[in-house]
Amino acid sequence: LLVSLKNLADSREVSLPGIPRDLANSGNGDHVYVLSDDGNKIDQPGQSHLHVVSIQQGALLSSVDGGFALVDAWTDGASGLTWIARNGETGQSTLFAFHHDTIKARIEIPDVILQLNKARQGNRLYVLCYDSVQVVDLETQELAGSIQTPHRKRGVWEKGSRNRPPSSL
Repeated sequence: LLVSLKNLADSREVSLPGIPRDLANSGNGDHVYVLSDDGNKIDQPGQSHLHVVSIQQGALLSSVDGGFALVDAWTDGASGLTWIARNGETGQSTLFAFHHDTIKARIEIPDVILQLNKARQGNRLYVLCYDSVQVVDLETQELAGSIQTPHRKRGVWEKGSRNRPPSSL
C-alpha cells in the first residue's frame, strides 16, 4: 500500500508477487524498490525478487531476481541514478544502478555489503563490506578497486562474556 501523506485519497494499493520484506526509495521519491519472497526459507535462486514500483503510476514497472536483503540505497543527484545494495548468496552481494525502472549497471561484489558512502570529493562510491571496502567509479559505473581489511576478525559475543569480538575503523 502506497500511502500519500499529503492526501490520503491519493493512496494506492500495488499488487506484487510474493511477500514484501525490505524496501528502499529513490532519492527523488519517484520509485520504491521492494524485495519480496515467496514466504518460504530462501535457499534457491528465483525465490525472491527485487521489484521497481512507480509512485506516480502506483504500478509495478519491472522485477529482477532478488537476493536475501536490501541493505542500503543512495541516489546520485548528478546522474539521476539510484544505487541499490542487495545481499545474495553467502558472502556475495550485488550493487544495482537504476535509472527509473531500467538497470544501468549491475556490479557483483564478492563480500557482504553493509553500507554505501559517497566520497565528499571525487566521483567515487565506497561500499563498506564485512571484509573489504569496494570502490565504484560513478562515471564508468564499474568497480574501480578493492581495499581488503584482513585484520578484521568476526566473532560471536555471547551473553555474559567479557571477550567481545574485535572491530576496526
